[in-house]
Amino acid sequence: FSPPPHGGIAPGIDRLCMIVAQQSSIKEVIAFPKNTAALSPMDNCPAYIDQSQLDELKLKFDAPEQKN
Repeated sequence: FSPPPHGGIAPGIDRLCMIVAQQSSIKEVIAFPKNTAALSPMDNCPAYIDQSQLDELKLKFDAPEQKN
């Protein structure tokens, strides 16, 4: 089962919510907003991982050496 064909002109639920909420930007109603730096203000993602977290999960981070 699928939605009926819309010919490519469906407004989308997020845009419909934007109109109903009388917002000028879709970022105000989107479920997982990101700011201009691509960070999530709700949960501080992406975040750095501590060595203790890696040890707990038995993971090894093997990054190549940075060249200057």
